[in-house]
Amino acid sequence: MEEITEEQILALTNNQKREEFLKTWPEWPVLAAVPALKLAVRQVVLPDRERIVSLEYAKTPFELHRHCYFQRLGLTEGISPFNDMSTGQTVEHLKNLRMKIVNQRKKED
Repeated sequence: MEEITEEQILALTNNQKREEFLKTWPEWPVLAAVPALKLAVRQVVLPDRERIVSLEYAKTPFELHRHCYFQRLGLTEGISPFNDMSTGQTVEHLKNLRMKIVNQRKKED
């Protein structure tokens, strides 16, 4: 299980960097593979103990690209049957998490 540090979150200073971070999903560790479904599940754990899970369906002869769906879950939550191809909510969560860390560090100073 790969854990993302607060410093890594603080480096995501704008939405473009947050989108670029999400594009690194092929590098995330595989949590589970389901060969019969051509599915690989990857995840990273955020400092707030939520997970970003990517569900990747391998490309087929009829498709030109890989499919990846993101879900944001608590540590004990199971994967939902609902898949969202957009990254907007996850980017917004990364933005809010960064602001929370910044504010927390200001209070500590």
